[in-house]
Amino acid sequence: MEKSRSKQGKQKYGDLNEQIYKFNRRINTILTGLEDSINHNSVKLFVQELKLAGLSPGRVWYYASRSAKIVRWFDKRNVLLKDATKENCKECFQQILDPNHKGPTKATYARTLKRIVHFAKTGEIGERTFDSDYVDEVRWIRPSKYDSEYRPEVEAEDLLTPDELVSIFRAIPAVSRFPIRDKPMVMCMFEGAFRPGEILQMRIEGIRFEDKIAWVRSTGKTGNTDAKPLVIACEPLLQWLKHHPYGSDADAPVWWSYRTKSVLSLAYLERLVKKAAGAAGIKKNVWAYLLRHTKLTDIAKRHPHEILRKYGNWKRLDMVKIYVHLSSGDLKEAIKKDYGLIDEKDDKKSNALALKRCLQCGETNNPDDARCGKCGIALDSDLAAAIMKEESDQITKMQKQIDSLTSMMNALVSTYGKITGENVPLEQNCAN
Repeated sequence: MEKSRSKQGKQKYGDLNEQIYKFNRRINTILTGLEDSINHNSVKLFVQELKLAGLSPGRVWYYASRSAKIVRWFDKRNVLLKDATKENCKECFQQILDPNHKGPTKATYARTLKRIVHFAKTGEIGERTFDSDYVDEVRWIRPSKYDSEYRPEVEAEDLLTPDELVSIFRAIPAVSRFPIRDKPMVMCMFEGAFRPGEILQMRIEGIRFEDKIAWVRSTGKTGNTDAKPLVIACEPLLQWLKHHPYGSDADAPVWWSYRTKSVLSLAYLERLVKKAAGAAGIKKNVWAYLLRHTKLTDIAKRHPHEILRKYGNWKRLDMVKIYVHLSSGDLKEAIKKDYGLIDEKDDKKSNALALKRCLQCGETNNPDDARCGKCGIALDSDLAAAIMKEESDQITKMQKQIDSLTSMMNALVSTYGKITGENVPLEQNCAN
């Protein structure tokens, strides 16, 4: 039943993965750009064979995008891939590996070189796990060697603070034509630690509301995600679904584009986050994936590794070490706090956002709400300070007006006394 509905939804709304990433279009662009290559036919057949082997469009693009650089290297030396020697492959391998590349990027090029040369010589794509399946010219390549190289994509100081996150949420209405849709999208992506592609692949059937919590699941890089509880994004998400043009259709994509009549693109989401960060006055480099890094690092500080793994949607625990590394800088602060060297109220290291409870009426409000949604009292400290200053200015202005009226009254009383010859004390006049 689930697969049948998924198939119907794909027919009705199209392939969300292709609409978001446009992998097939990008693959065709790569092949078109290599039409003048002496190895064009080898690359084209290699891509076709990968598709026939059942690799996803994303995985096929993974190989095709790296093939271009490899093929151009052989083209310059007028060497066909099927005629490449072991020495050719070693020289190519050394030159295409940029020392500034991260380990996974190096592994990607190594894996692509190994498979495409093997295919050009045998017509087979080879099994990734067995070196004996590859021809001698590339059998020596060990991509896994680079997979294990760890270089963090971000440092702890690159992560967003709670104040910066709130300012991004608040800035969205200034940069979006549809803030009722775009604000909950960004809030959901952060709170659920979703990859950008995962948040965009959400369908309405993957959302359920329960006691002021939205349970949300999606599909992404490693398959279906576990349902994740969203609290601060719950109410904004609910409001968007009330306005969604297909809100009653379980198969409909959640983040619908009115312009393209399909799901929003990855490029749109990336631009939205950057524009909101710019409008919020944030100087550091901000991109969509940084929200995921920020959330996962905060989870690593406060929860067991298994919870972190579920939020990260990883099959194994390998990736956990990255976020444990990013949060390890808080060890010194934690020890200081244990021994009373840091006051709890002064500890602002956590990136967790919490609902604001109104001190006047008790209503819970979102972190970016400036006023209570029930009684209207100011929740934001800057707004409260501005209101207090305005009230103080008004009181000062009124006091000046009272002083001016008092002076005028005294002058009138004095004039009256001179005309009538009566001596009326000011206190008596005020009393009357």
